Amino acid sequence: MIDAFNARMVDDMKSTFPFPFTALAWALALLTLLAIPSVSALPVDVQAEQKRIELESVVSRELQRVLDKQPRLAGQSKVIHVQAAIDLEQQKLTIVLDRGFVPTINGGELEDLQSLLTVTALHLTDSAAVKVGLVELLCDGRPLSAYFPEETQPSGK
Repeated sequence: MIDAFNARMVDDMKSTFPFPFTALAWALALLTLLAIPSVSALPVDVQAEQKRIELESVVSRELQRVLDKQPRLAGQSKVIHVQAAIDLEQQKLTIVLDRGFVPTINGGELEDLQSLLTVTALHLTDSAAVKVGLVELLCDGRPLSAYFPEETQPSGK
């Protein structure tokens, strides 16, 4: 009687599952499920890195949108690319612009544009609960002061 019951159970299971119902199949299915990590199972460093990458992308897109809306200063290119880089350990945000951002004259309009980009980026990092203590703005890998050295030299007075 028990053999008949077990035979019916096996037949029912075979009709329910499209693959052969064996211990090997169960073991493989279990190993497959265990091999796929969930987001919460990832180490904190990996989660922080994923958050950093996503935030850099969001900040870069928003800075590009803001920059594209601004009128160009004398000497600036019509198309200027911008990219954000975040260093979580140093709590540093670097805004990287291409050489086309550098205008002919270093004046108040350029400072206003730098401030707009900085405030926009800081607003987004604050919204994402990422602490930033230092914002660095680079043009073609160099600080803006490198393009206007006469204004950064101490006066001999």
